[in-house]
Amino acid sequence: MMAERTFWKKATAIHAYCRRGAFRGGDRYACHWYDLDRLQAVGIAERALEDKTLAQDVAKHKQHFFRETDRAGATISYADAVSGSLSLIPEGEALEALAQDYQKMQEAVLLQSDAIAFDDLMARLMDLQDQANKRPE
Repeated sequence: MMAERTFWKKATAIHAYCRRGAFRGGDRYACHWYDLDRLQAVGIAERALEDKTLAQDVAKHKQHFFRETDRAGATISYADAVSGSLSLIPEGEALEALAQDYQKMQEAVLLQSDAIAFDDLMARLMDLQDQANKRPE
């Protein structure tokens, strides 16, 4: 699988978590945020953001096979996620749960030993979110 596709699959999964406020399936989900940061660090995120066709393809696939609802019960739009409304930073209890999951993954040595602090990770991903949501002029 193309690394750029992996970027969009993870970014849209994170988007759904942020809109839903919960993650399906247990713990150890903070790896998605960590992986996204690592993909950004090696230039894959930049290439993925430039490939609008790939982003739309992933969004269509996810909309069909991974339909999710937000806190209010409305269907989450993956098309919105890849066209200027990507959410990478959860809020409230969802952010607290993510921080705890990230800490547990660090303690279990499931991330690289030099993994950055959670707050630093969120700051870097906020920058990535802003970059992804820039509208072409």
